[in-house]
Amino acid sequence: MFTFRRNRCSSSPEYAKDTAEDISIYTSYISMTQHIDFTDTSDVLCVPLKMNGEEYGCIYLVWGEVEHVFTNNDEMLAGLFATEVAHLINRYHLLANLKHNNKALESANAHLNQLAYVASHDLKAPLRAIVNLSECIEEELDEKLDEKTREKMGLLRN
Repeated sequence: MFTFRRNRCSSSPEYAKDTAEDISIYTSYISMTQHIDFTDTSDVLCVPLKMNGEEYGCIYLVWGEVEHVFTNNDEMLAGLFATEVAHLINRYHLLANLKHNNKALESANAHLNQLAYVASHDLKAPLRAIVNLSECIEEELDEKLDEKTREKMGLLRN
């Protein structure tokens, strides 16, 4: 967990390999907060909101009382809080992405349903023509058809 304190940067041992990356993240956060005045503060703690390599921002904890310094325990708690906030932000992004994908899927399903309806209608047209033609032939040849041929004409229509 990388944190920035007013006059020092620290990184807990288990995350030491990420320090160089985290310092570059910190410098980008500093550029975003140049408009913040930390003049009358005794200590500032910056904890990045980062999860799975994705950066969401930074939480700044500012202590205004004179002669107060954030403790290592404060850093640890701020880090845990930042991790939970990053999880929530990540979950929000995942849910938003899921909603977007669901809408796209619903749209695609509606399109497929319309296509199936049109295809079904188009495929029924030749069948209706066959039925109509077989009825017409049967009517014209009514006296000349034997029972077996009438049965086959009925099968053709059904």
